[in-house]
Amino acid sequence: MASVGRIFGSIRILMDENRKRGHVLLWREIPDKAETFYIPLLDSFEDEICRLVSKSRNVPSLLLEYLLGKNDFYKIIKYNKKVTIQGYNLHETLNMPSNSINAQNRVSRLKFPTRIIEVRRQGNNKTIITFDNGWQISFRIHNASSKAEPSLKFDVRLEGVPPSLYSHNESW
Repeated sequence: MASVGRIFGSIRILMDENRKRGHVLLWREIPDKAETFYIPLLDSFEDEICRLVSKSRNVPSLLLEYLLGKNDFYKIIKYNKKVTIQGYNLHETLNMPSNSINAQNRVSRLKFPTRIIEVRRQGNNKTIITFDNGWQISFRIHNASSKAEPSLKFDVRLEGVPPSLYSHNESW
């Protein structure tokens, strides 16, 4: 397994070599970029997640809280002629009464994950982590710039949510 520092060092070397020739190297010009950069970085990421989980049982819940934030929230999704409202009530701060008015709908508390069920690769640039309690998150690595530079980052998506997630649909 390659270290992250070595991977980014390889990117810098490629940049410098091309700059000396007066050429700005683009990511699309790099042959085997998945094998050279994406896969080793995902390997390191997966190993680090597994190492952290083996040291502390709190890592799954802390990771989810880091990605979703410490504040409960409503997510509003508009798709075609439908609006969905989802209530992410992880800390029991949704449904709080306002003066003398109580909430009309009950938004149940979601359980944080307590363990990782599976870490699996999907293609050459994505890792999917499946947790207990219905949570699933994907981490897709991609370049942030068209220039070949140490600008790789994750596109993080919530792929699976607990079945107890509050969801309200309205068509219009």
